[in-house]
Amino acid sequence: MSDYTTLPLEGLLQEGGFDCPYCGKHHSTGLKHLRVGKGVIKELPDVLGKSATQASQTLLNAGLSVHIVGATNTGTAGAVVVEQSVTAGNEVPKGTCIKITMRHTDNTD
Repeated sequence: MSDYTTLPLEGLLQEGGFDCPYCGKHHSTGLKHLRVGKGVIKELPDVLGKSATQASQTLLNAGLSVHIVGATNTGTAGAVVVEQSVTAGNEVPKGTCIKITMRHTDNTD
């Protein structure tokens, strides 16, 4: 059984499995943890090459959290995102914290 959405929560979390009230079979899910959240982001946005402000706004608007590391926008050149912790296009739970790494466009950092 792979569709756990119709099974009772108590059964999903019961060690050793449970007898299904719907089909009468014994199911063992193997679940050790169950995360109940607010949904998923089907396709993580690509923020590479964007400023910290643009990238943050894009990720926040998608329902994600942001952690910025690396260069700041001080100095002669602006900074852009050169790396994001989860590859664009992947599915992630809403609220996931995406780390973005910033570098100056003139490579001074």
